[in-house]
Amino acid sequence: MLAQELDLATEALDAASGGEVVLFRPPYGERDARVLSALEARKTRAYLWNVDSRDWADPIPESIAASVHEQVQKVGHGVILMHDVHRQTVAALPLILDQLEQDGIRLVLWDGSAIVTPGEAAVASAPEAEPPDALPGASWAVVVGVDRYASWPRLAYAVRDAQGVRDALVDRFGFPADHVVSLFDGDATRQRILEVLGDELPARVGPDDRVFVFFAGHGATRRLPDGTDRGYIVPADADRTHLQSRAVAMSQLADVAEALPAKHVLFVMDACYSGLALTRSGGVGVTDPRRYLREVTKRRSRQILTAGGADEPVADGGPGGHSVFTWTLLQGLEGPADLDGNGFVTATELAGYVAPRVSSASRQTPAFGELLGGAGGEFVFPLAGGTLLSDVSASPASAGPARGVELERARELIAATEARNAELVAAMTAMQGELAALRGRRGADADDPAAEAELLHGYGLQMYRKGKLAEAYEAIRQAAELDPDNVEIVNNLGYLLQELGGYERSLTYLQQAVALDPDRAVAYLNLGDSYRELGQAEPARAAYGTYLQMVPDSPVRDRIEAWLAGDGAAAAAP
Repeated sequence: MLAQELDLATEALDAASGGEVVLFRPPYGERDARVLSALEARKTRAYLWNVDSRDWADPIPESIAASVHEQVQKVGHGVILMHDVHRQTVAALPLILDQLEQDGIRLVLWDGSAIVTPGEAAVASAPEAEPPDALPGASWAVVVGVDRYASWPRLAYAVRDAQGVRDALVDRFGFPADHVVSLFDGDATRQRILEVLGDELPARVGPDDRVFVFFAGHGATRRLPDGTDRGYIVPADADRTHLQSRAVAMSQLADVAEALPAKHVLFVMDACYSGLALTRSGGVGVTDPRRYLREVTKRRSRQILTAGGADEPVADGGPGGHSVFTWTLLQGLEGPADLDGNGFVTATELAGYVAPRVSSASRQTPAFGELLGGAGGEFVFPLAGGTLLSDVSASPASAGPARGVELERARELIAATEARNAELVAAMTAMQGELAALRGRRGADADDPAAEAELLHGYGLQMYRKGKLAEAYEAIRQAAELDPDNVEIVNNLGYLLQELGGYERSLTYLQQAVALDPDRAVAYLNLGDSYRELGQAEPARAAYGTYLQMVPDSPVRDRIEAWLAGDGAAAAAP
């Protein structure tokens, strides 16, 4: 199917443009080894964007143009993502072009190997981001998943989550299969976990090696006499009362990390607890951004990413049979978590990708930081291919100045990534403050749930237009709880869950929306999209059919009919 879609799209674009297609934008920016291999076979290159017009979500052309202008002012260069199937996009494009011209920003072309400024000589593409001197010597992993507990409630997806992570490490990132220890269900006892981490692994790991530890299962928090919290992961044989002696305390994992001779250690825990005792290291302090990855891979790292804090239940109901946290983690490792587009995903970037998406789709707030013993290094996942067009210098100057421009842009990319990570940490706190102020301004409506729901809904839409999905989801979710009969709120919550990949959860709200208002056409469209993504062809066909009867001149009619004639027809065949 992938090869067929690539070939058909290439033929159509070649015929329409009179040229040869050499660049490809992966849908949603997601690319893996399969996609990149198919592109390479067709002498096509994957390119992404750094300015998202979000024209599909905003019906107002002037608003789209203003959003693009604001983003371009920040980055000063790059690629603008737009969709030519929307009427508002057609209306917004002249406004955007006029504003770019006023700002002195030129449009350039890509001729297959270089940037071409119309009327000027071509400029060779900038060098690829320099990789580290070498990733640490050998890669090791311990992957633990527990569904079946002796005393704790059973889980549905923990073992599948651990298996998915193990497969990604081996198949995508080259971890030798015999270097990955898997402990599932009854094998994941407290004694066995500590034996592997504390005794067996230190005897095998070298000083230049890297160790990845993944746990999926229950977590717990105990309040200590001094008022602090201590977090625990819960092995298969733990009971509910003797955490210190039957569970594995985070302090013990910190000791394990200290005792490992490896250069880089990353813990990823799909469990919720608090009391991580994280530290924050200082900046890397390099002046040449091309040496950034080299520098952070030289330094020792002890990092941890966990799914949530105390009293936050793990959300099992994610797509693909995974928890929300692990599904988002695996998606990020396929490439989208490469926030600066340099071909490598650092642990910090991975946390920056995962945290807001998990917070948006569940009531978990992932935590990330460095354990004692780290020295400012980074655990790094190298990706296969794919480069941001914004990494290519568009300066028509000579090679020397062009290189200087590229270095400055690389500095900007690194600074932007660091700023994004800091913003993510404060996002949820800021949202709560905004909502508190919103409630305070209601005055006489303080006891009116419907009025508060409208305010929360409006705030959520405002955040959504700004691309702040965590804040948007939380506000609209609260609005739906306050006024579950408001069809607009319910439909928008279902649509937002689609945007976050939570198609199964979106069905609940979209089915509720069509029950509340059978004449609401867009709810049937959204419902059809969710069924389609979940592979449920028959209900998808029914929902799409109802939508097209209600909106026969829909701008997405061609897209729906193409699916009905293709995958939809194939699924319906006996």
